[in-house]
This record gives sequence, structure tokens and C-alpha cells, in this order.
Amino acid sequence: MTAQLSLSADATAARTARRWVHDHLVAHSRQQLSGMAVLGVSELVTNSVLYVRGPIVVRIPSEDPLRIEVYDESPHPPHTRNRLVTVDEANPSTVGRGLQILDAISHAWGVRFEQAGKCVWFQPMSDGGLSRSISGPLTAQPEIIAGPPGREPLVEVTLRKVPVTLMMRYQTRFRDLRRELTLIALDRHDDSVVTDRLVDTALQLDDFRSYGEHSTRQIEDAARRGADRVDLRLEVPRTAIQTITQLRLRLREANDFCRRAELLSLEAGAQELAMREWYLGEIVAQAAGAEPTPWQGAFVVTDEVPGQSTPPQD
Repeated sequence: MTAQLSLSADATAARTARRWVHDHLVAHSRQQLSGMAVLGVSELVTNSVLYVRGPIVVRIPSEDPLRIEVYDESPHPPHTRNRLVTVDEANPSTVGRGLQILDAISHAWGVRFEQAGKCVWFQPMSDGGLSRSISGPLTAQPEIIAGPPGREPLVEVTLRKVPVTLMMRYQTRFRDLRRELTLIALDRHDDSVVTDRLVDTALQLDDFRSYGEHSTRQIEDAARRGADRVDLRLEVPRTAIQTITQLRLRLREANDFCRRAELLSLEAGAQELAMREWYLGEIVAQAAGAEPTPWQGAFVVTDEVPGQSTPPQD
């Protein structure tokens, strides 16, 4: 008989899943597998909360070897990084390496696509049996049963005369805002409307980051060449256009929170706001069939440097 736990996609889901798996294994005299099982289920449930935001089911079939299954309604395979947290020098964390952790603690793992959604499963090692590095690429080839659906239709977008210096500066500011909203999403303590909107904005920001990774590489290449502007070419899933439209509104709202010092991130200046509006607006407009409109503003930073005031004029 299969034991099953149903969860809502909220901040308590991972903690509830950890406790349930631990108690189940202790009750069935499998406590020697509890540590790795709890770590693995925590990673998978967290990924589902952040990535899918729909119902989650944890299952433990009554068979040997032990297998833990996490089901969610997304038809897409899991990513090698959780969607909201980037591991880099500015944000050291084990969060964001979910599949690397799963790979390191499992004898085997895989993905099974079901009639609606998918199931990610793993067979945990005994506690103390960690034998693979958590950093670096996956060491095992996961079993994937009944592959994901066909590729989503893409919208080809061309951004003309993108200012390289401005993009590099404001990408850093963008990451700072995304990181703060990510922390809110991961550690929310209330269910207020404001918090819900900020969490939604964090999720939308991370979606946008995944679309923009290719543009970041193009910007960095242009900077190495010493160019002050570059034409960027993006491919954005058509299903993401509505999310990007909503993101434009949510970013304006988030900037209001920054202005009122309700977030730690500093308020965006006029030039940064104009860049956001133009960049996201071009994606939405071109998806609707419009021709590209080049950036019309300055190619050097004109916003005041955060933390420095403009000297008084004589």
C-alpha cells in the first residue's frame, strides 16, 4: 500500500513533508534512511512550491528498495537549479542546487510523466552514505519515462541599440531586487495581500531571468568588445507574454515599496525605470506583431548613484 501526503504550495509545505517522511520511516523501522530521504523530499517539495505553485503530493510505495515520489501538476522536467535562488559569489547557498543534491544522496532517481503533471522519484542512500559531490554537474543519468510535451511556440524578439553599460549596471540592480523578493517568497510569515503580490513578483522575476540568460551573454560579449550598444535577439515562449505584461505592473508596484523603504532595495531612478519599461514593452509589443523600436535614451548612466546625493548647485 502506498502512503500519501497531499500539500498546498505554501511556505509550510517542505517542513510538513520533512516531518511526515521522517515519522513514516521511523514507524516502519527505516530510520537509517531518514536523513537522506528528508533532505531529498525537502528539495523536491521546495522546487514544486517555487516552480509550480499548485497541489503537491508526496508518495512512499510499500516496497523495497525505498522510493520517495513527489508529484506536481507541471508537465515540465525539473531544472538543474531551483528557479528562484542563484548560487553565486554574492549569494552563497545550497538552495538552487536541488538536483545536484538529489543526485548525490540517491542510489537512483528519475522523472515519470503522468496523465497530468509529473512525478520525480528517488531511492535515498543510508544516512552517512553520501558518496558524490554536491557541486558540479550531475553524476548519474536520471531515468525519464514518457518525455515532456513538445517545445512551446516561441516569439522572436529583437531589441535594437541596447545600451551595454546601462544594461550591465541595471542587471545588477535587478538581481538585488530579485534576491530580496526571493527571500520573502522563501520565508514568508503572513498571508497578506501585499506579501502575496511580492511573492508573485519574485516568481515572475525568476521566470524572466530564465528567458534573459541568453541576452546576458550577448551583453557581456559586447562589453568585452568595447561596444557601447548592441542588438539583442531573444526567443521567449509565447505562453510567457501574459506573465511579462503582469511583471511590468508588478515591478512598478515593487518600486513603490522601495520608495517607501518597505524593501531594502533602493528605489529605481528615472533612467532605470525607462529601461525596464522599454525592454519589457518591446517584448510584449513585438509578440503582438509590432516592429522593433530602438532605445531612444542616453547610452551612459544618468541616474544618481545610490547612496550619494547630488551636490548642491551654486
